[in-house]
Amino acid sequence: MFTSPTRRTRLVALVVATAAVAALAGCSSTTKSASNVDNTKSAAPMTATVTVMNARVNAPVLKTQTAAFATLMNKTNKDVTLMTVSVPAADAASAGLHKMAMVNGKMDMVPVTTGIVIKAGGTLMLKPGGFHMMLMMPTVKTGHMVPITFTFSDGTTVTASAMVQPVATASPSMKM
Repeated sequence: MFTSPTRRTRLVALVVATAAVAALAGCSSTTKSASNVDNTKSAAPMTATVTVMNARVNAPVLKTQTAAFATLMNKTNKDVTLMTVSVPAADAASAGLHKMAMVNGKMDMVPVTTGIVIKAGGTLMLKPGGFHMMLMMPTVKTGHMVPITFTFSDGTTVTASAMVQPVATASPSMKM
């Protein structure tokens, strides 16, 4: 198999990061899965989990904002509602859920204020052209890992690490 030096570097970084997470898992009170996800339970936990996969942040082109994407799988036996997303203040001033919608005859990005329902057993793709996350005033750089916390209507949170990547390296499943 032929891989470029950049791809090999990314693969090595991914393997090292996964090994570090696995090593730290024994020291943590939260549940971690192999997909680098914390499932932190609230006082009213879900009967199963929501899993976050393929989380990534676009490397900022503008100093004012950048987009982030992920796939959320609802492995519970009930519908769940994703209410908010957040990142540490060191990575961005704020983060929020947005969607693309027709506004006054043109496509525009609008904040999601009422949450996004993920059906029982269903999948939500936060991707370009649809629902997605926005980081405002980001300070992240390519190669940086950003912890993104997803908060659901029952108070449950799931935190996933997202790699900051140049826009040109977007996953094929995340491209429009």
